[in-house]
Amino acid sequence: MKFSFIIILFIFSFESSAEGLFGLGAGKVPTYRGSDNRDFIPIGVFQLDSQYHVFEVEGPEIFYNFKILKNIGFGILTSFEFGRDAINDESVTDPSETEQGFSMDIGPVAQIILPSLELSDEDSFNLRVSIQKNNKVDNDNNTYRLKLSYFLKLLFLLRTEIEMEYRYSESGYLNYFYGNSYQKSLKNGLREFMTNGSSSESLSISQNLILSFSENYGVFFRWQVDKFSSTPKKSPYVADLGSGKSSFYGISLFYRWD
Repeated sequence: MKFSFIIILFIFSFESSAEGLFGLGAGKVPTYRGSDNRDFIPIGVFQLDSQYHVFEVEGPEIFYNFKILKNIGFGILTSFEFGRDAINDESVTDPSETEQGFSMDIGPVAQIILPSLELSDEDSFNLRVSIQKNNKVDNDNNTYRLKLSYFLKLLFLLRTEIEMEYRYSESGYLNYFYGNSYQKSLKNGLREFMTNGSSSESLSISQNLILSFSENYGVFFRWQVDKFSSTPKKSPYVADLGSGKSSFYGISLFYRWD
């Protein structure tokens, strides 16, 4: 079982005033990209919200954003990929040849606050666009991400945020996470799979629900479903050992201050 903080938000600035939130809980996450098995892990939630500088740690991702205008900001997005442990399955002849090591994606990101729908006194649209490179892939190592999120206050004590993210990745990136070369296939017993072109990788839908018991205490709940495109679905790690769709869910108790 891997230990990881799956939902942690950290937003800071050089200003003295900021709103904050801290919580602890538990959840279940896929064991690797495309896996239909999940690990039970601890969950942490931490949030500080300020006016100009934004720094988020959301699961395995670190996001920094500097607001150059009221509704536009630029920064850096870093994602930590914890890899894939050896897969013990009757179809695998050598589990060690299915392992994948730790890697990191990093690149520029832009965030734009779009006009709200004005469905409540607190609602907002956010658009995030990023290009990341993987440090373990030499060529064709970019992944392009487009994320749209909508925040809405439903009731006095209930808030929600709905997110949708699309990923498009180059061939080297796809082969690193989903490929099984001819040499590896001879050792691990799985069929060979490598792609020569860039393609869509996945479409993710997630929702955060924040239910407050009082002004300071409440429950934070998150679920997420990842739907993989046709190229990752051809991978033996997805089609044979996993699933074309994976999910995550978690819950935590939080304390809020301002």
